Parts: sequence; C-alpha cells; structure tokens
Amino acid sequence: MIRIEDNTNGLYRCDITAVLTFTLGKLGVTDADVTVFINDRALERFSNDEIEMQAITYEAAPGKYALHLRSSLDGDILIILCHEAVHLSQYLSGRLKFNLSTGVCTWNGQRYSANYPYMDRPWEIEAFTKQGKLLKEYRRTKKRCIL
Repeated sequence: MIRIEDNTNGLYRCDITAVLTFTLGKLGVTDADVTVFINDRALERFSNDEIEMQAITYEAAPGKYALHLRSSLDGDILIILCHEAVHLSQYLSGRLKFNLSTGVCTWNGQRYSANYPYMDRPWEIEAFTKQGKLLKEYRRTKKRCIL
C-alpha cells in the first residue's frame, strides 16, 4: 500500500498525495511510506553553485522516506513531484542509496561523491527523462492542481 503523509499544510494548493500516489503507481510502486515536509534548511545544505535544490528525497528510516520541498519553489510543483516520484522508485528498487550525512550516493552499486556534477548523475538523468511522461499522464487524468 502507498502511504503519503503531507505535512505541507496546503502551501502548494495541490493534492500532493494524489500526485505521488498516481505517479508512483505508474512507476510500478505498490508499497511506499513517504512523508512530505517543507524544509528549506535541508535543501540549502545540498544546494551549491551548480544547482539550487527544490526538493530532496531520502530514506529517513528503514522503509520510510522523507521528501523535503522548498517553501518557495522555483518551478512547477507537479513536475517536481513527478521527478521526486522517480527517485522514490529508485530507492524502493534498491538501485539508489543516499548517505544523508556525507551526501554520497550509490547508484547500482557504484559510489558517487557529493560533488559529482548534478546533471551527469545517472539517477538524475533517469528522473529528468521520466518526469515529463509522468506529468503528461497525470494531467491527462485531469487530476490537476488548483492554481
């Protein structure tokens, strides 16, 4: 069962639970436990001159995932949620692991340092490749955010 806990207090005027449940389902995920937060401080920690992080997802505890969103997003919430859903599926499949304390990621058994170029990271390439199709499918179902 997919369980999404939305702790954003409706900041984005979007049904985050519906978007994540739909996109995770499209990615073949049937079981997930995700809590969504607003946490600018966590995002600043992983931002750098190359990229200002708008969201970050990681395993907070065994089998429990956290998705942190910036309080003032630079971009469309729907595309950001579709992108993060891809990362959730990567974690759940075991292909992606992230060490929160060091910023080191492991992708398919290979370690990548925190300073590895963002747009060259294979898990990011996959997320950027799939996010558009997920967004298109979500919008086709008319499950849009109220803006």
